[in-house]
Formats: sequence, C-alpha cells, structure tokens
Amino acid sequence: MNLIPQFPNFIDFDNKVAESATSFLYSFSEGVSEFSPISLFLDQPLLQYKVSQISDKTLVFSGIESGGYIPPLKGKSFFSIVGEIPFDYISELFGQFHFWKSVTEKQKNSLIEKGLDSVYRLEEDRNNSEYVYSREKLATLSGKSLHKKRNLVNNFETTYTPCVLPLDRSTCEDGLKVLEQWQRERNSQEDTDFQNCKLALKSFCTQEYQWMNSFLSGKVIYVTAVPVGFSIGEYVQQGKMYAVHFEKAIDAYKGVYQFLNKATVAALPESVELINREQDLGDEGLRQAKMTYRPVDFIHKYIVYKV
Repeated sequence: MNLIPQFPNFIDFDNKVAESATSFLYSFSEGVSEFSPISLFLDQPLLQYKVSQISDKTLVFSGIESGGYIPPLKGKSFFSIVGEIPFDYISELFGQFHFWKSVTEKQKNSLIEKGLDSVYRLEEDRNNSEYVYSREKLATLSGKSLHKKRNLVNNFETTYTPCVLPLDRSTCEDGLKVLEQWQRERNSQEDTDFQNCKLALKSFCTQEYQWMNSFLSGKVIYVTAVPVGFSIGEYVQQGKMYAVHFEKAIDAYKGVYQFLNKATVAALPESVELINREQDLGDEGLRQAKMTYRPVDFIHKYIVYKV
C-alpha cells in the first residue's frame, strides 16, 4: 500500500492505487463485496472514492453520495473504514465528512461496546444489505420453494440447448455485445451500471486492468453460437464466498437469467459455501427478485451520524 498516503492526506482510488491495495482489502474477512478492490475501483467514477492510510491495519475511504437509494444524502460527503476502527480518529473524520457509510456488523458492535452509540446515531442501511445464499441451493435449485426457478431453467435448456463457456480473452467481446444490447433495451432515462460492467469486461480483453482479471471470473451463455448472457464475479472471504457483481442477458430468451445464475454457481468449487448477490439499493422489483431465491443470511450494514 506504498502508493496510499498517510491520513489526513487522500489520493484518488485509481487503477494503480487499487492494484496496490489488493492484498490488504482481500484480507478483510467479513465478506462485504462493496469493499473488494474491484468494487471500489468500479464505483470510483460515480462515488469519487479517495483513500488514505491511518495504519497498516486501517484504510479510510472518502466519497460523495450520488443519491440513488438515499436521496436526502445526495451530494453529502462520507467516509468508510476498512480494517480496524481507529477510535482516536473518528471525531476528526466526522469533522471532515457528513456521515460514516457502510459500517459493518462487527464495526457497529465495536462502537456499542465502546459506548459510542450515545455519541453517534446508528441506523441500519437495509437497502445496502448484501444478500447471501447457499451455494448448494443455487447450484441445484432443490426444494419446493425454488421449483419455479428450476422449471424455468429446464425449459430454457430444452428450448435453446445452450452452450456455456468461461468468460476470458476469447469470449469477452461476446460479453460486450450482450452488454450493449442489454443497455439498448433499457429506458434511456434509467440509471444503470453499464459503465461499471463495461470496465469489468474490458479487464478480460486488455492488459491495462490485468490485476482485475486475476481475480474476476464468469460465464458466457450462447444459443446457436449467439451470445445471450454473461456473469462476472469474484471470490471473497478467503474463498469461502463468491460475490456475483454482474449478470446481464437478453430479455427475449425466457429463463436465461435463471439458467445463467445456476450455471455460474454450479461451476464453482465446493469449497465455496456461500454466494453473495449484493444489494438491492432500495429497488422494490430487485428486492422481490432477490428474495425469491431464498437468502440464508444478509451482510448487514449501517450508517453512522454525529448526534
């Protein structure tokens, strides 16, 4: 992390800085996909992430809230802490930023143990909670509660006889074709993660983002040699969890998303116990869709305000 300056100095979380922070960030054990170096780097243009180093055990990120699922905080500055909480610096951080974002369950408990819940206001950030699923359940879609998903997968396989290939240098251009069509099918006024996903795909195609390609993996789905969907994810929590960052497909192929989900998870090693399918960001349709897959847990997050 020699590129990251000591607090109170910050630097943009750009490509080189993100690469230098990979070892530290992947050692973070709570499985928060938002704090993977890839997620932070992909979100940097939107949230204007900067990073500072308080110690070899603590990084502090700053950013500007874009609005979205928390409109009242749009344009407000925030900080997030990865690693050990630097209690001696919290007051100074609140002097610079409006709120503390993405506080983990472990961090919240540490604040309460220190009696700081009387000094700061803690609120659960439900819209930012990450959905966690059993790998085995998503790989097999077994049980009555998932029979509709299983039927959609079976019908997709029967109708289209799909082919599944790894996402790599030879298939990434096909992924980009799917992404471009997926974006064209969206409402022009709709905010999407198109740019984030495009950058992630480019890591498979170019040397510039080779460090990302070292951690990312995925699948591309074909129907009669035509690409119709792809997924991108990475291993977190020391390989016990797999975080799915992107799933994009052509809507006209009924069941393609269910098949893509199952195919991605089924190819993972059995050492992966859990699947993290990230947040719903307050989107009711997305929340309902994520709930239908029957999460076994959530990675809860909190927002902390100065009273």
